[in-house]
Amino acid sequence: MKAEIKQVTKSAKKVESLKSKLKKAKKKDAKKIKIKKMKSKLSASVKRLKNKKAKLRKALK
Repeated sequence: MKAEIKQVTKSAKKVESLKSKLKKAKKKDAKKIKIKKMKSKLSASVKRLKNKKAKLRKALK
């Protein structure tokens, strides 16, 4: 159980760091390709986080 919780918190931290990196890139007017790559990484991380959360909720029931 602790391992699942650890994974979810790690994923959440990664999502937060990607969000902040994306904001910084937008402020610096980075190239569109770079922003697009960051957005795709972010969306993939969010999907993974949602899946991990769902598994954890299922395990807790």
